[in-house]
Amino acid sequence: MTFLRLSRAHALVFATALALLLSLAVDWYGTQEGDEARRIERITVPREGTAGEVSRAVDERAAEAGERRERNALSGGDAAPPIAVIDVLLVLALLAAIVAALASGFFCAAGKDARSSAAARLGTVTALVGAVLIAYRLAQQPGLDSVTTLKFGAFLSLALAVMLAASAASVGAPSGDPAPGSGREAPS
Repeated sequence: MTFLRLSRAHALVFATALALLLSLAVDWYGTQEGDEARRIERITVPREGTAGEVSRAVDERAAEAGERRERNALSGGDAAPPIAVIDVLLVLALLAAIVAALASGFFCAAGKDARSSAAARLGTVTALVGAVLIAYRLAQQPGLDSVTTLKFGAFLSLALAVMLAASAASVGAPSGDPAPGSGREAPS
């Protein structure tokens, strides 16, 4: 096994898969109450001395209230509804895409090109399924749409899922080289 067999496309797949995995932990949803708590946290300036105790307490309580009302792809906050089946499918599709894309690189490094292409195609399909599920979740947020606010993490994960699908597709695409002993010649 040598990683010298990997192309730049494989490196892009590795980087995108890692970024997608990390983006699942970034906040996707919040509430208007949580956003207000975060705003209070930002504008509260801690003071020194005894007077600072009150501002520090306000800052801590605002941070706790904001955190309780935020939700990412992997967990729910106190104010969020229970995790729905669609959320479980979304996370499973994205994790399958990440595993398949990474497996593609390991198969390529091991010299198993057929398995590498199959894993890359599986990564492409599951990343696209994950992207569609994220897009659905952007349109249909958990909880009441009038109270729920969208955060940067959901949009980041959507962009990374599409990028993973595209980069995995480029890895899984046939190279145009004839298979040894197939009798076909490479196009000129």
